[in-house]
Amino acid sequence: MKLFFILFLTLPSLFLQSQIDVNEDNALNILILGSSKSIQDDYEEFSPNIIANELQNILSQDSQINLTINVVAEDVYKTKSVTTGVANQFTENIDYFCHSLLQHYYWPENRTERTTNLKGNGTYDWDYVIICEDPYLIANAPGFYSLGLNKIAKLIHEGGAKPMLVLEWTSEESNFNHFEEFTYRASSGCTVPLEVIPAGLAWRSLPQNLKDISAVHPSPNGAYLTAASIYSNLFERSASFSQYVRNDTIADLADVARIDASNTQHFSGLPTFNSPYKSCEVDDVNLIYNHGGTSTENGFLSGLNWIVAQNQKTLQFSSNPPIHFNYGRSSLGSTHLYNVDSTRFDYSFGYPLQDDLSTGLVSMQYGIDKRFSSEDVETDLGTARQMINQSEIPFARNVPLRSIISQMIEEIPGVLIYPIGDPWHLSADVNKAIGTFIYTILTSDCTLPPSANICSDSSQWRTWMAHKIGQETAWNLMYLEGNNSCNKHVDVISACKSYTWMNGVTYNESNFSAIHSLPNNFGCDSLILLNLTLTNPIVNITVSEDSLISNVSNGQHQWYNCTSEQLVVGANDPYYIPQDENEYAVILENNNCTDTSSCISIVTLELKENLFSKFNLYPNPTNQNFTIDLGQEHKNIKLVVTNLIGQELVNQDYESSQVLHGEIDGAPGIYLLTITSNKLEINTKIIVQ
Repeated sequence: MKLFFILFLTLPSLFLQSQIDVNEDNALNILILGSSKSIQDDYEEFSPNIIANELQNILSQDSQINLTINVVAEDVYKTKSVTTGVANQFTENIDYFCHSLLQHYYWPENRTERTTNLKGNGTYDWDYVIICEDPYLIANAPGFYSLGLNKIAKLIHEGGAKPMLVLEWTSEESNFNHFEEFTYRASSGCTVPLEVIPAGLAWRSLPQNLKDISAVHPSPNGAYLTAASIYSNLFERSASFSQYVRNDTIADLADVARIDASNTQHFSGLPTFNSPYKSCEVDDVNLIYNHGGTSTENGFLSGLNWIVAQNQKTLQFSSNPPIHFNYGRSSLGSTHLYNVDSTRFDYSFGYPLQDDLSTGLVSMQYGIDKRFSSEDVETDLGTARQMINQSEIPFARNVPLRSIISQMIEEIPGVLIYPIGDPWHLSADVNKAIGTFIYTILTSDCTLPPSANICSDSSQWRTWMAHKIGQETAWNLMYLEGNNSCNKHVDVISACKSYTWMNGVTYNESNFSAIHSLPNNFGCDSLILLNLTLTNPIVNITVSEDSLISNVSNGQHQWYNCTSEQLVVGANDPYYIPQDENEYAVILENNNCTDTSSCISIVTLELKENLFSKFNLYPNPTNQNFTIDLGQEHKNIKLVVTNLIGQELVNQDYESSQVLHGEIDGAPGIYLLTITSNKLEINTKIIVQ
């Protein structure tokens, strides 16, 4: 059997700087969003401040980054006293609080400036915006986390920056799998490309002695780990590469977590977690309901009757079980509240009472998260947290009335929130949005497709848009999907490697959530949902003794002689045993897509003396220090030493040299050594004793 030395014919690695500078302004501008205070008392926050400081240090002390570095933290948490109209009877000043991404998006004070900044049109033109959410919401209401995330990420994407999502964690280690699942679900279901930074997976892998605790979360080590994880995602290497000295073990484990995460399936199937927004999966044609009978509930009933009829089902009142659901307000009075009684009702829907017209168009946009204190229930999350804290899950469901109304104000020009002449009750369109929301949570049905003439009548269009907001809000909260096939035409496409869609965007990965609007003559958009499956076979060659082996076992293989530029007749297996000393590649065809590997030169032992007689690595084995004598002077040399899991311990460049010196500061074991000079890359092993 012949022994083979392998020479990989590759170009020297290019620094990623041009790719990192997304907006090409010779600066690396990064914004980190997070909340310094959780919505739930005594619950851990995920503050962006120390993370930003650590990332600034890592980046600014990386000698290979020749860009101006600006890392800025933006705290989501804020508070404001707002005049609020109550029941069309009186007004009072109420303290409101912002903790969530959704509330941050809709918070009226300085909203224009905040939107301008997120789009990169403020002080900095952002390359990246790193997104963190209040951990309480990820743990207890992941759908609400996804709803806010979609709003923020879309805004960032429109501004040209790249949004990235941090996989967080808390000190409660039983939450690790939950945070992993729902962070990756939220990323997958986002309406724009959203890469996950797996900091929580890195934290899970830390030795216990590095898991420090502090009054602020994340802790100092946790903040550095998050910053190192961001760096690793950006540069695909460990933050220990930077000259900033903090903790190389943490940096290296963050990089390993990134590599492991890219090869891991993080969730499967539909969500099963019980939250105030879990789908009820009621499939009966006749839906039986009950409510307390106030004017607001009767308004919602009109919306329910409308959407149920559109879906060819029936709605029936009953006071006797079995009853599919009841609904009512979360406070004020005792007879009109939602009623959690599993002996009578399968599900109970609760909502916060609306503010009146005197302030409601503004004050309700402040009232998504929290007001007064954690005990107040007259906000969307106030009602949801009551359901969680009083153990009303899995029977209770929250109707986020103020979030739905905020979206209607934003997305439907000319919409009425209150009927003309009635400053207290809600309009027919709001009732249809709420009715559609309840119906969608109950049934997971797609509800109402647009009619042919909907865009020619502004009143019909506003009604349909209100219904659409109710349906899509429910779907997002249930399944963490910002887009779904309901209400849209679906463009199903299969392609190879990349595809440029009608919106002008080139996709390099499969995409099932992008939306494009096609305006018609009436100025009304037709929405198209992309369903793109990309096949991207990437074939490489590895060597086992005297065989060349493709890294892909399936598909059709064809080996190719690069020297003679001819196919090797009959060589169609995933492996090939060369019979000569030529260069070879393999061509892979998989699902009608083709990829060709790099050419590899095979040099037998008979030629070893000709090519490598002057190459000398010593001592090998070594304690730490080693020397490489190339036998003659070479230019543009790179020396890299990694351990067996890919962590770099040595990365040195030489403009011109014959003798190279290195030191491996690592545990005893086998290390991989790569020497690159111009077009030649030599791989060998070195042993540390």
